Amino acid sequence: MTPAAIVDQARADGVELMLTTQGTIRARGQQAAVERWVPVLREHKPDLLAFMRAASDPAADRRRNKVLAMLAADPNLRYALAVKDPNSDPVICTVGIRHVAVGELEIPRAYYKPAALMELLDRHSGEKP
Repeated sequence: MTPAAIVDQARADGVELMLTTQGTIRARGQQAAVERWVPVLREHKPDLLAFMRAASDPAADRRRNKVLAMLAADPNLRYALAVKDPNSDPVICTVGIRHVAVGELEIPRAYYKPAALMELLDRHSGEKP
């Protein structure tokens, strides 16, 4: 189940999901409905947090559109990358891999190595044109 589907289905079941200021997920609604959703929320927590953070970050859409525009502008690119702020913690990278997906990575600042990330993308993003 995708994070978007979880949010939509929980909402249809009367459960509202919110990000707290501490960066966790809060579920609000009828107690029985919330209790039904708790196991699903726990199972998918990392993906849900990333999805909900991206949805609450207006710049995420701009980074996604930037990555898609880079891929559209150059048919020889296999992947494109946009970084929110390389000095933030975590560093948020929007990655687009042609014909595969666009998503965001949250990398702890201490482990963010741009060259290593580019090498991984180059090695694992499909065949070279």
